[in-house]
Amino acid sequence: MNIQSLKKNTGMIRFIITLIVGALNLNPVIAQVRNDNTDTPLYASGILTLPSVDTLTSGNVLQGLYRNVLLHYDADIDAFRLVRAETFPVSDDLVKDVELLMTESQPIQVFLHVSGKFGIACGNIPAINYRQSSHVDRPQYRSEFEVTIRSLKNGTELPCITDEKIYTYNFPIHAYGLQSGLYAYTVNGIHTGTFELKTDNVVSTDTLRGLKKK
Repeated sequence: MNIQSLKKNTGMIRFIITLIVGALNLNPVIAQVRNDNTDTPLYASGILTLPSVDTLTSGNVLQGLYRNVLLHYDADIDAFRLVRAETFPVSDDLVKDVELLMTESQPIQVFLHVSGKFGIACGNIPAINYRQSSHVDRPQYRSEFEVTIRSLKNGTELPCITDEKIYTYNFPIHAYGLQSGLYAYTVNGIHTGTFELKTDNVVSTDTLRGLKKK
């Protein structure tokens, strides 16, 4: 997918930008922001940088297609113009295995142990998109955690070899504060599973007060 095809989705991106700017109550002409966190949007001097833009497939599966999206605010049209964007389609064979890991003590921690192979070992690193959602057609689950893993180059000038590169990663599910019940997860729309919390996953106020006294 090239930049021209991405421009067809400008309406969607403008809607996202409107939500971001509106929520932060920014004046697009004068706002100046410094942000050293590369995982969050940055707006400065009329330039808005989005580290990633998530999209959904026709099957409502999370698919992080766009990264390093750069938009420039044009006061003449009172809108953002697309300057550049990188596309990274999701590979179905990138993830080989997903194992659910849960601790026993309260509050319970939940992890997805993900393993797989990069097709070419060129200094690639996994890029992960994540969301928690609820679906009315699956009421048996309190919510579902959707994880998408893609392969990105880390920008280093490393020699490119044809051997496959094995990777493993323990991805934490944001489980603290979840109510008791059954939850589902999916990785790259293929690897699926469920986990159950027998009780609300919180620490009581009395326990926290006891820790504070110590």
